[in-house]
Amino acid sequence: MSQIHYEDVSLKDLVSKAQFILVVEKTEPFLTTEEIPIHRNSEKYPPFKKYTYHFKATEELYNKSGISQIGKQINVLPGDLETDLTIHKLYYLEGIAKSPIYAKYNTRADFFKADKLILFLRRYDEKNLEIIADGAYEDLSKKNEIMDLIKNKKLSEGENEDPHTKIKPR
Repeated sequence: MSQIHYEDVSLKDLVSKAQFILVVEKTEPFLTTEEIPIHRNSEKYPPFKKYTYHFKATEELYNKSGISQIGKQINVLPGDLETDLTIHKLYYLEGIAKSPIYAKYNTRADFFKADKLILFLRRYDEKNLEIIADGAYEDLSKKNEIMDLIKNKKLSEGENEDPHTKIKPR
């Protein structure tokens, strides 16, 4: 029997691993579902359900890509989508039950009730971003704490807010 295990991550870990940290608001439709067939016989081998959440980016707290997301509609996939798809295929096609270990952040924010959230994301593909861990979102009340962690992240990566004060190599 497959069991899911979680490894707790801190807010600092989320900031450290995120490619994008965005303030977002929900758009309509908020959730879309796509069924991905894993076999021609979909009765015996049920398709995998891929969920996509839809938001509009209203503010960037951190963006490693350099391409602004502000004002854009963004598609957000749950974290570990590829792992979930692989486990689904293994179970239904080969009868193998795997017990994954997922990263999990313990947030107080309610993903489904809050109209605005701070999301911790990475690029999944050309069209989609992916939540970096289960629960990798936070309430706007944590914005200042997150901004402090981002500032420390930039300093440790050698980034600086003012490009004129950055030391250039010879």
